[in-house]
Amino acid sequence: MMDPQWLLLPLGVLLLVATIVDGLQTTFSLSRAGPITARLARGMWRVAVWLTERTRWRPVARAGEVITLIQVSTWILGFWLGWGLIFAAPPAVVEAASGAPAPAAARIAYVGEALFTRTPTGLDPGGPSWELLSPLVAGTGLFFITLTITYLGSITAAASDLRSAGKQVWSLGDSPTSLVTAAWNGRDFGALVFVLSDLQGTVARLAERILTYRVLRYFSGGERAAAFAPNLAVLDEALLILEAGVAPQARPDRGVLRSSRRAVTTLIEIEAARLVRPVGAAPPPPDLTPLREAGIPCVDDATFAARAAERAPRRQAVATFCAESAWPWDQVTASEPQWL
Repeated sequence: MMDPQWLLLPLGVLLLVATIVDGLQTTFSLSRAGPITARLARGMWRVAVWLTERTRWRPVARAGEVITLIQVSTWILGFWLGWGLIFAAPPAVVEAASGAPAPAAARIAYVGEALFTRTPTGLDPGGPSWELLSPLVAGTGLFFITLTITYLGSITAAASDLRSAGKQVWSLGDSPTSLVTAAWNGRDFGALVFVLSDLQGTVARLAERILTYRVLRYFSGGERAAAFAPNLAVLDEALLILEAGVAPQARPDRGVLRSSRRAVTTLIEIEAARLVRPVGAAPPPPDLTPLREAGIPCVDDATFAARAAERAPRRQAVATFCAESAWPWDQVTASEPQWL
């Protein structure tokens, strides 16, 4: 009669295949994360946001790092458990001294040592077939350890770029109106053209990184000055003011404004695919009073409100992006730095 432990072998193969597919899709796919990784990340993020909204503890500040480490740990655990189930058959691992089948704990230790490319001590494969499988365990372990280290390095670099982009926008202004008024030199927005040209390249590169490494969307940032979501919203609202709120004769170059908005649009469209709780309506348009007080020629409020209403779906998507990144809209329009 077949030993029941042999039934664990196909289960181990399925788990191993699922882990390999999830890991490769997450690290190599240019469109989506692996099915296990994606569901795990979404679930953990929702828990972090739920806790942030209901407690004084702000877990979203470090959610991205925690989610990334747990994803990697899940792959390691999947490999260990998958190979462990395959090697659960009684003849798979034997004690070197006696040749007797090794106990379950010893088999798990054997797989773990082989997976991390160490030579198991006191244990031997239970036959030629198992001896051939042992180098395969070490090979898959070495491959995925190398892949994981590379993946973590790429995520770290991309997360740093997100923070740098957030701080770059913050340095221009901590709210849409302050960004525009700070760029006004009394005659025009001449210097802002060069800044926007540089920013649009940064935003375009970040859009590609977020598309490649989907876990980046969970790096909310604990510091308002470096958080990407609210600063992207500040930039988008500032572009709205420059395109529709400032009087036509005082507006910056239309080509620069159009290309900057296109770069922001690409990133918003990428993020819009994962938005699950849209805010009820688009936020109110920015107040043009600070611009008028700074001497910037502006259109009347009714004209500006009508132009803002035309872009309500886009502004609603941006507000939802901020809300799902645990940054409410009043943090976007606030003129004081906020900390989590």
